[in-house]
Amino acid sequence: MSSFRQFVWDPVLLISQMTCLQTFFYAAQMSVMLLCSFYGYEPLISSIFSTQTQRSMALIQLIASVGVSFALSYLVQRAKQCLDFACTVHFFHLICVTIYNRTLPTQFTW
Repeated sequence: MSSFRQFVWDPVLLISQMTCLQTFFYAAQMSVMLLCSFYGYEPLISSIFSTQTQRSMALIQLIASVGVSFALSYLVQRAKQCLDFACTVHFFHLICVTIYNRTLPTQFTW
């Protein structure tokens, strides 16, 4: 049997990869927020889960996403699954924001 495109369904691996990526997603954002605090930014966890995106938080998420992309390529190691994992991380973030605020984000910038 050829090992080309061989895929074994492993739910434990999938859940552990998603947990690790989601943790890294929030840790990267908090790390960038802490670095920005040296320049006058006030880091609050509530700003990560805010439904109203501020310009500074959008920049923080953009910078943190670079670190998340490296973690994504290291953890997933399959180019075809990277987009799936990236979308899933942001979907889980949407769920967390919705639960935290008890409403869906309605701003276009979010």
